[in-house]
Amino acid sequence: MTYAITRPPGDREIHPLLPALRSIWLQVHVLSTSLGYGAAGVAAGLGLVQLMPAGASGVAEHRPWLPPRSQVEHNMERAIALGFPWLTLGLLTGAIWAQNAWGRYWNWDPKETWALVTWLWYLLILHVRSLRSWRGRRLALLAILGFGIVIFTFIGVPWLVRTMRLESLHSF
Repeated sequence: MTYAITRPPGDREIHPLLPALRSIWLQVHVLSTSLGYGAAGVAAGLGLVQLMPAGASGVAEHRPWLPPRSQVEHNMERAIALGFPWLTLGLLTGAIWAQNAWGRYWNWDPKETWALVTWLWYLLILHVRSLRSWRGRRLALLAILGFGIVIFTFIGVPWLVRTMRLESLHSF
């Protein structure tokens, strides 16, 4: 609402959607990607909980208001495992939408490239989570860094495209 109110009067007018945005594939793409990003956010939150220090007594599990670390880690893994198929569906439906809108499935656009980087990051997490050396703090850090990549993909890439005047099909 604040964004809309602070726009210049010409930008506040309602305009018809661009032809590229009039597709059911866009809706499915946005919904699935949003679900994947939401699951990544939950995993990052659980990663932060995982990194919370023990109580003043130094006992590893002296966190009476929180579940045990093993349960937090299990839930973090479940959030990532739940979100990954949604991220995959987001990439696939985005490619289908791109084919319908622009005549090609993939263009190595900055947004597409960073969506792929995000997907590859969570694929990495799913692969290393079974290795004992990547459990605990390391896995929590990977989940938190992954959500940083999500935020950069969602907000940072469009900002960079506008700021640096890069060519992008995703600057609506």
